[in-house]
Amino acid sequence: MLVTIDPLEATRLHPNASRHIIRALEIYHKTGLPKSTLVTSKPVRYPLLMIGIERSIEETNQRIDIRVNDMIELGLIEEVQKLVSE
Repeated sequence: MLVTIDPLEATRLHPNASRHIIRALEIYHKTGLPKSTLVTSKPVRYPLLMIGIERSIEETNQRIDIRVNDMIELGLIEEVQKLVSE
């Protein structure tokens, strides 16, 4: 459907990007115009620096285990049981 309505946007999006495809279709149905004609690129106003932290899978899993254990100790199970019973 998006290929027919907005071929430019359809080629820009991955076929599995359903949320973005749905949004492009919503924009068309609301405005009658393809998203690719409404969204314009603007020059970057300020320089951008992205910083990421890279961890090993072992460290990541260890941190997840610690976090989950902390959540359980703080009452996660009781909270979920309460939500389910409501």
